[in-house]
Amino acid sequence: MTNVHHMTDTEGAVFHEVAVIAGSARRRSWSTEEKVRIVSESLDPAVSVSAVARRHGLNPNQLFTWRRQLRDEMAPWLVEEREEAPPAAPAVAPTG
Repeated sequence: MTNVHHMTDTEGAVFHEVAVIAGSARRRSWSTEEKVRIVSESLDPAVSVSAVARRHGLNPNQLFTWRRQLRDEMAPWLVEEREEAPPAAPAVAPTG
């Protein structure tokens, strides 16, 4: 990231600094495939979500948002799968 600083002199000795941010600090666009790959990587219980986010230059909150979006998109599919499963055998209590 490149920072360009401009100093302005107003009313003698009073200075105001303006920072212009250029480079990678711009809004980035991620393809669906990239998002799925990064979210999949973050689902590993042995890996920190924050570490995955840092590795890919993301804010952890963004990665948590992608994870929630994936979960919400998958929820109807998971419910349908549970409804189609055969019912469990009834438990029989031992007698005597």
